[in-house]
Amino acid sequence: MPKNKAKFNKKLGDLFTEIFTGVEETVLHHINDGSREEEDHITSEVLTLLEERINNRSNKGLDGIRVWASQFSGRGPNSNESVTGADGALILEVPCLELRKYFVFQAKKFRVGERSRFDERSIEQKWKMLAYTADSFFLVYTPERFYWVSAFMVGLNDKVRDVPCKNFSEFCQDFFNCFIGDRHWHPQFPWFRTLPSKIQHELLSAFKKIEFTEKSPLAKRNLCIRIEKI
Repeated sequence: MPKNKAKFNKKLGDLFTEIFTGVEETVLHHINDGSREEEDHITSEVLTLLEERINNRSNKGLDGIRVWASQFSGRGPNSNESVTGADGALILEVPCLELRKYFVFQAKKFRVGERSRFDERSIEQKWKMLAYTADSFFLVYTPERFYWVSAFMVGLNDKVRDVPCKNFSEFCQDFFNCFIGDRHWHPQFPWFRTLPSKIQHELLSAFKKIEFTEKSPLAKRNLCIRIEKI
């Protein structure tokens, strides 16, 4: 094994913790002072800061680690967001580990109080994202903190406090430490979009019609864990 690989620190998330925390603090400040109000503007700043701060540091002896963000276009029925249900993707590349992976996400801005819930549009976006990858999440902006929620666990009218979630920094650490991430599909060239629209619709419909019986143990109403004897 080459020396640079033997000495490589694989706990990448721990190396960038200060950056994750700093990005959240910067964007929260801009939300609360009124300079960032629209959801897409907030997302753009989050992705830009992550990309710039991590890549600037990764040039300092970290063997070419690179992260880049892809914010999907959201206008028109054939836009990336309309087809995938996602606002964007975060992609991590670590050449010395031959690693390249990503996750997709849909951003939501939640107000404080009882009115902030995942609506029908959120559920539609959830199913579209999950048709591409299980590594699909909602990034929730609140005036106090940012949270990541697995798309699997989101049900209609759920509040953030009703579902398991991770804070912004903890989730990013998990992604860089490789607890999270998909390597089989690149979000800029989704195979699903190459299928005829009729087949896309049929696949999504079939996936959403899966029913869980009383014999199937349930974790919430849309995630089934089946345990069988081998």
